[in-house]
Amino acid sequence: MKWIALLAMSGSLAWAQMRIVPHLTRANGGFETVILISNLVNDTQTYRIRPYLENGTGLPIVSGQVVPGAILRMMPSQLFGAMDVSHFVIEGDGDVNITLAYRDAKQQYSAAHVPINEQQAERFRIFPGELTDVADGLAVVNTSDSPLNVRIRQLNLAGDVLAEASLTSEPLDPMAKALYLFNDDFAHQEGSYFELDAGGDMAVVALRFALDGAPYFWQTAAIPMAPLPGPEMVGWVAVLEPHFHGVSGMVTIVDERTLRLDSFNYDGLGPDVYVYVAQDRDFINGMAVTPELRSTPYNNETVLITLPGNVTLADFNSVSIWCRQFSSDFGSGVFAPP
Repeated sequence: MKWIALLAMSGSLAWAQMRIVPHLTRANGGFETVILISNLVNDTQTYRIRPYLENGTGLPIVSGQVVPGAILRMMPSQLFGAMDVSHFVIEGDGDVNITLAYRDAKQQYSAAHVPINEQQAERFRIFPGELTDVADGLAVVNTSDSPLNVRIRQLNLAGDVLAEASLTSEPLDPMAKALYLFNDDFAHQEGSYFELDAGGDMAVVALRFALDGAPYFWQTAAIPMAPLPGPEMVGWVAVLEPHFHGVSGMVTIVDERTLRLDSFNYDGLGPDVYVYVAQDRDFINGMAVTPELRSTPYNNETVLITLPGNVTLADFNSVSIWCRQFSSDFGSGVFAPP
């Protein structure tokens, strides 16, 4: 039995859509939020905003009109009154635009202007600053219909998991918000990055500010990613269709971290041969996921392929014994239910 580490990054992405502001700063918290409502067309527009408490409780809709070319500048108390609003959803089309300005409450430093969030996903990747110099924070809203356990992992560039934490101690309810500082659970490690995984859609805004007494704000990129494959893919099979060098066998998805290549045959005589993965058998643009197979013959053998921490089965749907030198497929298959 041979053990092979598998590494791949490829995939197709589709995002949920909701126009949402995931974060209004808390009153008396040292920071403030200014809401800028703009009319982008040439006739009067009506804005409709559904506010929420931090626990996800919906509040009555707030509405108003904006004349052509106008920009309304409001504090949350002016727009929502005494309601302790945590975040809100903008209803209707995109002719009314909303921008948020985050700054220190004393207005001594420059504000960060942040657009509304229009892209939700189950997973996000975030590249941190120097955690010894800045505070990297998140506001996360559960935009799915079920409570979510949001996991946070710190990984190095090889995909190894360095540390893990949970966003909250209890599941985050639908439309509820949680705030988080990476500095609370993680130490700075050069070249590392973070991934959030919730198993359901969430809206994320990432903000950074300095720790040296000058609370400048920046918005940092929260990059949406393809969701992890669901349990339904466990047990799927790719049968290798033989082409050259006696290649045959069957690849089974054992679990979310393991593939098993059964009854694998290969005469070992091909040059520059690797196991490749790709979407829809596009192996020319695929990726080698094993070391070179060299001249080793395989005779009805079993090969276990273990995926590293940053790779999911959503990254590819086909596998090949591939000769890179001549771009030749010695045998390949597409994963499908048995």
